[in-house]
Amino acid sequence: MQIGVSSMFFHEYPCETIAESVREAGCDSLEFWLETPDFWFRGLPEDLLSGIQAQYFPNGQVLMHVPVLDLNPCSVNPRVAQVSVEQVVSAIECAARTNTGPVTIHPGRRTTKRPPGRRDMVRLRAYLDAVYEVQQRTGVVVCMENMEKKINALLTTPFWMKCLLDENPWLFFTFDVSHALADGLKNALAFIDTCGERIANVHLSGVQDTKCHVPVAGDPDIKTILEALADRGYDGSLIFEFDDLNFTPPLTREEKVALLKKECTWVRETLAL
Repeated sequence: MQIGVSSMFFHEYPCETIAESVREAGCDSLEFWLETPDFWFRGLPEDLLSGIQAQYFPNGQVLMHVPVLDLNPCSVNPRVAQVSVEQVVSAIECAARTNTGPVTIHPGRRTTKRPPGRRDMVRLRAYLDAVYEVQQRTGVVVCMENMEKKINALLTTPFWMKCLLDENPWLFFTFDVSHALADGLKNALAFIDTCGERIANVHLSGVQDTKCHVPVAGDPDIKTILEALADRGYDGSLIFEFDDLNFTPPLTREEKVALLKKECTWVRETLAL
């Protein structure tokens, strides 16, 4: 397994500083969010992504996360849905040109804070049809992420994720541990039991009280999950996805690097990597 971190943990820094910080922390890989501000402010320079892969992670991997923060491919507003799907398709095409991936996508959500219904499933199907077309055209590995259990969220349970994967054999799974663990360890392990053979990426973070995306070192539930992944034969990337807003006062770049070093050491010792 390779250990990496989401670029959003260093989101306020230039892309080169992010890559250097991740390598300095001892990580093997980087999951690059296309919504990293510096990337947009510089005009989406795709050669930068290729350069980061070659310079900072020649023996590792740069993965990609599509834009999701202000988009919703299942929006009831057809214009919002259209631009959201277009952004996902564009991101997958970017991954193909820059040789980055696997690519993680989100399912979208019901626009109002009510349980998803049939019409939301219809919009999800139309979204997946568009993703399927670009995936077949590019060959990029595309992974759907499980969502945190909220009233209007899609794909929050092992059952629905397995249904989706069974219906779409071309699609893989990004297992977000924190989203799953927020509903209990049994729920998180059920994702591995039912969908383990389709996991191509893991977002690794814990849950503390009501906070998701917190560090994992020393967490017995995370240890159990890591061991379950290893027993299932998973050998892909483990991407730390920590929310830096959970830290008060805010961490400096050096403090973030030190935290990641500690997290990497604990995971490697836990898995005997």
